[in-house]
Formats: sequence, C-alpha cells, structure tokens
Amino acid sequence: DVDSWRAGYETCKTEACAVLEGELPVDLEGTYFRNGYGKFEVGEDKVLHPFDGDGLLNALQIKDGRAQFRNRFVLTKGFKEERKYRKVLFRGAFGTQKKGGVLANIFNVKVKNVANTNVIYWGGRLLALWEGGLPHRLEADSLRTLGEYTFRGLLKKSGVGFSAHPRVDASTGRLVNFAVEQSPKTAGITIYEFDDKLNVTKERQFDIPGFVFMHDFVVTENYYIFNQAPTQFDPIPFVLGMKGPAACIGFDGNRGAILHIVPRDASKSVETIEVDSHFNFHFANAYEDFHGKVVFDVVRCDRMELGGTVQDQPIWDTVDYAKDVPLSTLQRYTLTPPSRDGPAEWSVDRRQLSPTGL
Repeated sequence: DVDSWRAGYETCKTEACAVLEGELPVDLEGTYFRNGYGKFEVGEDKVLHPFDGDGLLNALQIKDGRAQFRNRFVLTKGFKEERKYRKVLFRGAFGTQKKGGVLANIFNVKVKNVANTNVIYWGGRLLALWEGGLPHRLEADSLRTLGEYTFRGLLKKSGVGFSAHPRVDASTGRLVNFAVEQSPKTAGITIYEFDDKLNVTKERQFDIPGFVFMHDFVVTENYYIFNQAPTQFDPIPFVLGMKGPAACIGFDGNRGAILHIVPRDASKSVETIEVDSHFNFHFANAYEDFHGKVVFDVVRCDRMELGGTVQDQPIWDTVDYAKDVPLSTLQRYTLTPPSRDGPAEWSVDRRQLSPTGL
C-alpha cells in the first residue's frame, strides 16, 4: 500500500490530448476540470513536499457521446524560469529549498506560486487557485495559461492571498471567497461575493489580531464562518533560510480555537466564540436550521501537522503516517444564537459524525 501511495508522487512526463475509446450517452455533456500537484523535481533537484509541486490541470470533455482528455501544466512565472534553467530557483511554502543550504536561502523570502490547489470555472473564466498568491487564468478549451488574474484590479499584485476554496451560494447564484492580507500585528480578511459575470456584488472586511492560517470557510444564508486554529508564526527560521514558512507555524494545544461568525449583513458586528483546541483544513457543509441555529460539519484533528521535511529527502519517503499524522474525524458543530428567551451569548454543541479516524 505504501509503495502504491508513493507512486502517486511521480512527475507527469507528458502533456497530452487524446480522444478516449468507447461511447457515452449523447445527452451527457460537460467538462470536468481538476487541478493538483504534478511535478516533483526540477532537473536534478527534488521537490521535498507535495504541496510545493507545480500545478497540473486535467480536463475531461464529454460531448456527442465521446470523451476527450487533455492535461497541461500551469505556466506560472516560476515554472517557466525553473524549466529554462533546470533547477530549483524559488523556495517552496512547505519546505523545498534552493540547493546550497542556508547561505543560498537566507533573506530570500520570495515563495513560488505553484497554482496547484484548486480550479474553478466562473463567469466564463477558468482559474487555477493557490491561496498564497494570485490566481492564474487559463483558456478553457486548450488549457493554455494566460497569466495572473487580479479580478480587474480587485486584488493587489503582491501581499494578498486569495483562498483556493470559494463557495457557491445556490440560493443567490453567487461565488463567495475571501482574501487574506497578513501584517505583523493583524490579518485583514476581505470577503467578496461575485455574480455570474465575476462582478463584485458584496464586499466585507474585518481584522483579526495576530497571525491566521485559515485554508477554508463556509457560507450559510446569513453568515460566513471562519475557524481560527491556535497557531502562531515565527518568521526568523524562514528569513534566515533554515525552513519554509509553513514549517515556522506552531500550534498551541493549550489554547482554544476561535470561530469568527461574520454576518453577511455588513451593518451587523462580527462575533467570536472560543471552542475546543483543534485544527482543520476543510469544512464539509453548513446551513441554518428552522430554529435559526448555525450548523456546520468540519474535518477536525487534535493538532496541526503540515509535514516537516527531513534534510534533502521528499516527505513521502520519510513520513510515518501511523506516528506523524494525527487522525481526522468528521464532526458537527451546532451554534445557537443569543435570544430574548434563551442564552445571552452564542452556545456551542459538538458531536462526532464519523465512527473512526479518517
């Protein structure tokens, strides 16, 4: 099983376009897009963490009873430059370093945008997403990379991360996402709602003291919900070229996580609730029930583990999942808002939905 798992971390050698054999129902039509890391070495240099691998887009188009497959790498500036010189030229967010040790990486704080986390098609635009930087726009038919995309100047050229996990509000037909601008003392969170032409229909901004590492969020009829794990960031090992930025994030199990309940009505204040200490990358679902309670399901683990690298060996060759990676469970949080006849503050109930660790 381990050997089969490791085989998934082999670089895609060929960009292809092929019509697949067989026939499909003629009334089945559409295109399935998928994005993920697909390149694990540059020349003789190894990528040490899968999250540092360059994004590879796959498209399966079904039309007139036939299926056509195409895949192409997202041609970011970093990808093109490293392909030209056939070596790692940029530090990765999760542990890949330039050859030469600390002296080759010290004071080099520019991290490569790998455009490898998600892909969306909205408003006639195909976008490869990576939360540490700007999205990349591609042609939907050929998968040719057109370049970085700022939503008509909405996002700054640097310093802003646009989440790779937007949500679609089926009741309004809007795409909802958030951007993070981290400063030494605060994190500025800006939430955008886009119509079907990618015009901004609603925007809300709020600040969180300190450092935040929030990968995902959920949307209900009246709220945006964010989960802030008890993390802190020590930039010194990163600046001195010793570690990637993700390896400089620490988790404090003695502090609780903070839920940020952000009303979609901008006239109402943001509220916070401290809950049990935990970390989550992803949510599963969220809604408001008939009693006005806010319910969301989350993939929860007791601590954060981003995967540290060992010297010059890829993490998939060194990690011991039984010891190094905490088990995750699917858990449901139910938030009851304050009311005249009930509690004066938000109350929280948590229960586990999955029978064992995932």
